[in-house]
Amino acid sequence: MEKEYRNVDFRDQDFTEQEWKGIRFEGCRFRGCRMESMVLQGCEFTNCDFGMAKMNDTEVKNTAFVNCRFQNTNLFGSVFSHCKCMGSNFAGAVLTGFVLQGGNCDYACFQECDLKKMDLSGISFVNADLRGAKLNQSLLRDCDLTKAMLMGAVLTGADLRGSRLNGVFLKEVSLEKTKIDFEQAVLLAESLGGIVC
Repeated sequence: MEKEYRNVDFRDQDFTEQEWKGIRFEGCRFRGCRMESMVLQGCEFTNCDFGMAKMNDTEVKNTAFVNCRFQNTNLFGSVFSHCKCMGSNFAGAVLTGFVLQGGNCDYACFQECDLKKMDLSGISFVNADLRGAKLNQSLLRDCDLTKAMLMGAVLTGADLRGSRLNGVFLKEVSLEKTKIDFEQAVLLAESLGGIVC
């Protein structure tokens, strides 16, 4: 592989079990590609399309996906560790067994995604679209959810302690048995029209 690719159509190619390090891709298309069991480390993908790609069991470390599209991408069993996923769209992706460790998901879209029982602690979701996401029993400790869109999200049994929730419309979120800290309880009371004395 070269070190930089721009506007290349890799559609339907087979990259199974390949290891990519420090490669930059801009405006590239990976639709329908086989990318199972790959190792991606220190790569950069900007405005790339991974629609319908098979990325299951892929290990991704310190890699940037900026404004990328993962619609109907199979990410079953993949691990994204300390990645930058700013502005990327994961709506419709297969996320069963998907692991997201640390990193930045500001402005990313996880609308209607199944994120149940996932450990998402410490991740930044500033202005992220989590509308309708299933976050039942997920760990969201010490996250930055400032101005995240959570309308219709299900957070039953989730743990939000230590996370920033400024600008979040909490009254439109299902918070049954959700663990929150005192500061978050104050925000919730205020969002419901209460006055904390």
